[in-house]
Amino acid sequence: MSTVNFATASLLAADLRGAGVDHNEVKKLLSYMRSQTTGRALFDYLKQILTNEAIVRRSNQTPEHFKAILQASERHLRPLQGDYRQLITTLGWSIRLLRYYKEVPDAVPAYTSTTSAKAPIGGIVAPPETVPAVPQTPRPTGQAMLDPGTIFTGKILELDAGTVVIEVPGFTHDKALGIIKAENLGGKKFKMGNAARVEVLSSRTLNRGRVILDVRPAPKPES
Repeated sequence: MSTVNFATASLLAADLRGAGVDHNEVKKLLSYMRSQTTGRALFDYLKQILTNEAIVRRSNQTPEHFKAILQASERHLRPLQGDYRQLITTLGWSIRLLRYYKEVPDAVPAYTSTTSAKAPIGGIVAPPETVPAVPQTPRPTGQAMLDPGTIFTGKILELDAGTVVIEVPGFTHDKALGIIKAENLGGKKFKMGNAARVEVLSSRTLNRGRVILDVRPAPKPES
């Protein structure tokens, strides 16, 4: 089974989201890559498209989207080109995250394509863009995500006998999950696949290292 580079997938999806790339464009790239045998094929394919834009031009935005896909791929997937299976599984996971980030913008990592130097295209490196600093509330990441009092937004994975299971951003399901027990629901109703904003009450670690967070619905942030 191929290993997904989750950190790379997350940053790739954040770059694509920041550039306004539709996940369906990236799905077509993944479909093409599944017929290939080397990671280098991804970069050759994208450069060929940009050389012959008339092949895929359906709107004025399409070529720009492919340029953004190539830039993000150069930045994040180029180090994986020697491991074909890891590259395409990471690309596949980034598509799932891209769809998730569209539904839950708060989950997008602070890193975006507008705050980093452009990756090389055609041997030319564009200078970094200057973007005015915007004060933001730091999002908890890594171990801090598991601390009591932390508030995060996660996708609802399961509804079982009044218990709600929630995805913890930045962690695979075998590493961490959030649980809203029936007594902590506070009368709120949830639906599968929707996003829930929750607060961590406590955490416990199971024998195999998976962290279970007891959480409760958190109030909406003040505007």
